[in-house]
Amino acid sequence: TTYVTTTDDQGNTIFAIDPKFFQSRPSFTIDSSGNPLPCNAANSAGSNLGPTNPKLVSRVKGYADYLHKMGVAKNANDTDAPMPVDLVTGDFTGFDPDITEAGALAQVNMVASARGLNAVKLRAVVEAHVDGRNLWVFGAPSVNVLELNRAIDAGAAG
Repeated sequence: TTYVTTTDDQGNTIFAIDPKFFQSRPSFTIDSSGNPLPCNAANSAGSNLGPTNPKLVSRVKGYADYLHKMGVAKNANDTDAPMPVDLVTGDFTGFDPDITEAGALAQVNMVASARGLNAVKLRAVVEAHVDGRNLWVFGAPSVNVLELNRAIDAGAAG
């Protein structure tokens, strides 16, 4: 499989996203030579970079700026809205298919525009794919990106 990479405005190598699909959390895994390789099962560990680490701050800022340019987390007047944190920070393994409801909703306009879909109908599909809390109290509601994308491919948004 070939992955397309690009560079964010901070100079970090990132994986280019396809705006026709909802995106999960970014994968920052690497191959045995240290080159970026998304979802690499042989290297599925967190970075252990703390919240004040300049490398992490640069990566998060750069990826947030990239997603804003792609149309994620935009206000009605096309200004940048706050970016849901799960869209710019990796999970520990790099394989988690779930994102927050806010993370999914922030991507509705990007996906609707790329696919030529009605954003209101697409938002309703996202809302229908929100999984509740475990035992109604633990964790936060989430959206499985793989299931959501498959539903949209099957025509759920029209």
